[in-house]
Amino acid sequence: MNNSTFIFQLNKNSSISLEISQYPEDYPYCFYEDHFFLNHNYEKFQLSYFLIASNIEKLIIHLKKCLNNQKNLPENLSQDVGYLWNLYINADNDPQLEYANIDYEFLDNFDLWYSTFTTWIYNDQEGNIFLEITPSYPHTFSANFSYQDFLTWMQNYKPLFKTILPRKIAEQWLIQAQQILDTIDENTQTLHEQGKL
Repeated sequence: MNNSTFIFQLNKNSSISLEISQYPEDYPYCFYEDHFFLNHNYEKFQLSYFLIASNIEKLIIHLKKCLNNQKNLPENLSQDVGYLWNLYINADNDPQLEYANIDYEFLDNFDLWYSTFTTWIYNDQEGNIFLEITPSYPHTFSANFSYQDFLTWMQNYKPLFKTILPRKIAEQWLIQAQQILDTIDENTQTLHEQGKL
């Protein structure tokens, strides 16, 4: 089994890396799970662990919409998206939560990937593209988390990473992501033709 890594560069100190375990060797990255990581200031944070084609398709869709200025966050948001999303996703656990009676389901339109962190990509009112990575309350997705009360956890909440994604870089990412998806599609077609799927 071979491994492949693709780097989506942000700047000198930050990038998103896509790490793929390839199998079989002749037809890399068909149907296999990938890991997306944020590499920032010599630290590495896992952003997603899911099927590669699904994650790449989602990245392509979000980039196209952002490049066409079609993913505008509402101007009247009182907090950052990750803060509001944590309140929304955990409201069922505590109906006393602030915002518990407000439907923030629309935030699902802006999330790119989620695991321990949620990755967001959106436009501001000036058409800038933002990439934001925020922590997710660990108990929401994992029973293995040593339990900490949600409201206590939220007192220390802060976004992990937020930057403007320059349009030129977003366009480069789109080309790179499309090339990866095209390879997946070609290899999948070949495997179908050979009766291996």
